[in-house]
Amino acid sequence: MQAQNTRDKPKRILVIDGGGLRGLASLMVIDEIMKAVIGRSRKIMLPCEVFDLICGTSVGGFVSILLGRLGMDCETAIKHYEEAMKKLVKSSGNDIWNNVAKHEFINTSEFHNHLNNIVRDITGSPDVSIKLAAEDSQDPRRHPNAKTFVTVMEGKPDYPSRTHAIRSYTTQKTLSAPRVNRHWTIPEVVLAAIASPFYISPLSVKTDREREFQDAGLCGYNNPIEIALQEFSSNWLQGPIGTVVSLGTGLRGFLPDPPPRSTVWYPRPAFVQELSKKVFREKLAKKDGQDGGVNENIAYAIRELAGIARDSVLAHDRFEENRAHNCDCYYRIDEAFGLGPFDLVDVGRTEDIRNQVKNWMRVNGPTLIADIATNLVDEGDHFTDKEAATYMKPPPPPPDTVKGYNERMDEPRPTRLQDYLRNFEVLFVVDDSGSMEGDRWAETRDALADIAEYAFELNVRTVSMRFLNDATSIRGLQGKANVLSLFDKVQPNGGTPTGGVLNTVFGQHLGRIDAAVQKGESEYSKIPPLDIIVLTDGVPSDRPADVVSQAVKRLRGSHYHPNTMGVQFVQIGDEDLAKQALTELVMGDNARIVDTVPYRGVVTSKKLQRILLGGVHPNIRVMLPDDMLAK
Repeated sequence: MQAQNTRDKPKRILVIDGGGLRGLASLMVIDEIMKAVIGRSRKIMLPCEVFDLICGTSVGGFVSILLGRLGMDCETAIKHYEEAMKKLVKSSGNDIWNNVAKHEFINTSEFHNHLNNIVRDITGSPDVSIKLAAEDSQDPRRHPNAKTFVTVMEGKPDYPSRTHAIRSYTTQKTLSAPRVNRHWTIPEVVLAAIASPFYISPLSVKTDREREFQDAGLCGYNNPIEIALQEFSSNWLQGPIGTVVSLGTGLRGFLPDPPPRSTVWYPRPAFVQELSKKVFREKLAKKDGQDGGVNENIAYAIRELAGIARDSVLAHDRFEENRAHNCDCYYRIDEAFGLGPFDLVDVGRTEDIRNQVKNWMRVNGPTLIADIATNLVDEGDHFTDKEAATYMKPPPPPPDTVKGYNERMDEPRPTRLQDYLRNFEVLFVVDDSGSMEGDRWAETRDALADIAEYAFELNVRTVSMRFLNDATSIRGLQGKANVLSLFDKVQPNGGTPTGGVLNTVFGQHLGRIDAAVQKGESEYSKIPPLDIIVLTDGVPSDRPADVVSQAVKRLRGSHYHPNTMGVQFVQIGDEDLAKQALTELVMGDNARIVDTVPYRGVVTSKKLQRILLGGVHPNIRVMLPDDMLAK
């Protein structure tokens, strides 16, 4: 999406609440929104290209910086968020309430160092300013569209306003007194945003004097939508507001049901005492000699968290009642997504949260998320299948990707079979279980024979083949006669050990990459991306989904290019159980590298060629909606 200079174009705003150290669900929801946006456009887009203003408080500010100032895609932002937050909570064993009870601050040194590394990898220096550099700068994360701000609170102000918006841009109007203007580095802003009097010490910075900054949620701006409107009027003046997406962090467990509708509501002592006892039972029982009474530090934290939760609800109510009519569309999503009311930390619960978001999507996706995406996409061509995604130029790999990889991984997939066979390695894994005997065996043989003949005509040795049960395999398959001979020698028999074979294939390919990386970039660059095509008719007799999951973790842990390898499962025959088994293979993280092709009649040579050319780069797949992946 190109930057728009006209004031008449409706502006899109993304607002992310604070909420302890639990911003992961917000990132995952934004990821689902972006997948739907991409699924309705003809190009890969980043959140910073879709939204004109991205802002947040506390951990919502951290998320805003990842997506806005640093211009990350959602998958990369989720990865960096998890890694950084695990550094933060490691010393406390993920038990923040224990720190609260003892009034002990978490050691943030490892977290700070990790933030520095993230920013250094992306921008070249950990000291880069939160403000975007001039247009002619070399900042690799300068993007022309999204403005970003993060709210922080000053602990001991000498003027009325305690809240500051630290911006990636300049503005004529300021929320706070100008005396705190300084060179804010990105790591500093994150540390100031998440600082809390409960478990993280305020950030001390020096301007005209020593100042301390912390979470602005303590000052009534946990949901910074009102500040977003002030910033909007400061920067776009006459421009209309288009779509506003506001994400809460599910802190309603600290409020009565129904939530208060008054700014003067304050949790009564009996209410605080009841919640304190619940926190003790759920989070502190049998730890460090706690006696189950009302700990003063716990009670103080609960009162403040209840106020934060109240302010978030009231800010939403005020906007919905008084200002929502001024924008085209307003959406508020505020769910706990599997976290308990007292879970202040989300890392370590990634799979639970992801599954909760997926379940929520199944209910709300066809309506709410689809509606949001429709209003975020400019008028123009839309697509509803994978065809356009196949030929998109993939986004850049994460900045920590091992250098020296094959350049083909950053290019759109080929549109012609000859280009595909020259630039990709292809491994056909053929199901030779007993259920393949007969017409299915002949169908598979004939489809593969023409591919092998074409490889012979092109004089390429990039096509290989092996079976699930029989040990026979050929590397550099050429010629129809070779395929026919193989299929005559191997007879369908036995089970369907898909997982075991894939484990071997993944291990061999990743081991080959490991060895090449050790030898240097000249060797590593010679390894083309690998497409694994599994032709199968049955339900696996083992668990290939677990094998794929381990391969995905190894790819990520080794920091290899996400397009290093992909798998397509092609269904031979129309067995319902087989179709269900294939669909399950694209759940969760496995969708990064797995594609499935349901049965659509006999797999002819032409269909198989279309399947080969219809694959989608893994780092594009993770940006697509689930309902598009298995089509």
